[in-house]
Amino acid sequence: MSTTVKLASVEHWSRWFEDLKQVAEGQNIWHKVDPDLPSEASDLLQEPELPSNAVLEQYITDRSTRNHVPQATMLEAISFYHLVHFDACSKYESQEAKEIVLHTWIANTVNPSLHSLTLEAIRTETGRRQVTLREITKKLKSSFSPGLMNLKDETATLYKELLDEARWASTSPGKWIEKWNTVYHKAVRHDIDEIKGANAILQFIQAVGAKFEPTWAKTKIMDLIEYNNDIPTKFSLKSVSDEFMRYRKARVHEKGNTKRLRTRGGASKPSSDTGNKSKSLNCSRGNNSDQTKPRKQFPRKLSAAIPDPKMIMAILDPSPDMIESNTESRSGLTTTDDHHRILAQSTILDNCGAMHVVNNVSFLEPGTFKPTFDEYVNAGTTSYPIFGRGTRILKNVLNGTNGPCTEDLVLQDVAVIHDFLTNIVSESKLIEAEKDAEKDIWYCGADSTLRSGTMQESTVRAQLIRKYGIVFLEYIP
Repeated sequence: MSTTVKLASVEHWSRWFEDLKQVAEGQNIWHKVDPDLPSEASDLLQEPELPSNAVLEQYITDRSTRNHVPQATMLEAISFYHLVHFDACSKYESQEAKEIVLHTWIANTVNPSLHSLTLEAIRTETGRRQVTLREITKKLKSSFSPGLMNLKDETATLYKELLDEARWASTSPGKWIEKWNTVYHKAVRHDIDEIKGANAILQFIQAVGAKFEPTWAKTKIMDLIEYNNDIPTKFSLKSVSDEFMRYRKARVHEKGNTKRLRTRGGASKPSSDTGNKSKSLNCSRGNNSDQTKPRKQFPRKLSAAIPDPKMIMAILDPSPDMIESNTESRSGLTTTDDHHRILAQSTILDNCGAMHVVNNVSFLEPGTFKPTFDEYVNAGTTSYPIFGRGTRILKNVLNGTNGPCTEDLVLQDVAVIHDFLTNIVSESKLIEAEKDAEKDIWYCGADSTLRSGTMQESTVRAQLIRKYGIVFLEYIP
């Protein structure tokens, strides 16, 4: 975002405010900047404090009063609150970095004298040194926000300029339509003439048809001509823009089909085998091109790495929006910080990584968690801190002598990566855990199963779930 705009008078306000909102939304903190919302206590960022002795002692007391729970120790209390404090500090630092971006942007885009006077006025009113983003924007708005007529004129100008952007294709279609939706809603609020009637529809169609989608535009113009002056209610500017977005997404989806990511291992058909012996099964334990050789003839490539959340989300949600974003900027994929936790309770099987992972300490068996310090794991281009390790037991996921899904899968040395996208079972760790080659558990990509035994004579231990192109040991939406 350019910082050449300088807020120094009323005529600058509208454009400056739109830029401010765009920067704040880019940092996901507009809710802490919006001057039209009331001030909240959370506007003032507070650094997390370490727990007091009283808090630690209360933790021990609470644990000790529960039934069937061993006496808690001070070391356990410190370990627990170390994890809590570390998490709070991480969130604080992330939020602080976002607010610094906004404070810096405001300082660079507001007249220096005006900026200094605004800060001093707020400090005098509040009696504290720290100034919130909302306090700054409220103070600036009270001084520079123009009247309704000026806003209507500026909104009309902004809308016309946006249509010109489409005609010259100075931005990508996906980004342009997002910006158009924002300006359109503003135009509706201010009731400008540029979004009313048949001419507004024609202007929109001509704008997006100049460079973005000429074929679609020609069809819509013919529809408009056929309607003459009797345009049905369903054929409005908003309905036409929505149709354009659907058409555009379908086109991008069609182009992106050949580029979609696929999982390791080929397509599979669910198996009905729940424990029968399989003679001479032609099954590969991994993604090797030679599917007839046993795993142990191939060298293992293990490292402190786990699947990249961005790749998981690209497989899970190959939507037109994501495909277009990935095609245009390679930066629009989801991360664990800013996206919904649709897989938080599920567990995937990773036949390449070298670590079991859970995203919450609650998945571990009570009393097994041991905190770790300065330990990280790589996932794609990102390093994630490991808070500790422990034992996880997946109840009744394996087939056994008593029938299907009657045995537990015990995972040792499971890493806790707080708020990671999903939970992971590492095939390489499963094999390492069992010293007897006849009993080790390994993954068969041909039918998406966990098996034990040899390549020539194996037993199905678990039928995995292949969904969205990912192999799950547990799928809990």
